[in-house]
Amino acid sequence: MSAAEIGAALGGIGEDAVRAHEQSRELFSIIRPGRGRQHEYPGFQTWPSVTSAGLKHVLDALRSLDATDLYGFFAERSDLLAGLTPVEALTGRLAWARNTEQEADALLMSTLPVRLKAVLAAAEALVALRAG
Repeated sequence: MSAAEIGAALGGIGEDAVRAHEQSRELFSIIRPGRGRQHEYPGFQTWPSVTSAGLKHVLDALRSLDATDLYGFFAERSDLLAGLTPVEALTGRLAWARNTEQEADALLMSTLPVRLKAVLAAAEALVALRAG
């Protein structure tokens, strides 16, 4: 999503406000190869179930990583989250229908604080891996 699109999805805020949210680590953007300097914002950042689940806390934990690593973290399934993506763990629901292990089902059905703690642990593990 462009800054204008994400701003509209976040209640009609302007592009400058979107950039301010990015500066305060409430959002992140990526620049895709071949697209010049245009920032794209992953759409899941507008989902109330993600923002209310503690997106800012997770982004704070990942603050030392670049945007590519941030996107990869949120989009890829993690063994530390029983094969779920961090977005799935935060929302408590699968992004697409698939068979999951009992551990993943238990995490999906757990309370938001438990799911957020698991995502934060996975974030801290990635930061440690990248630093090591």
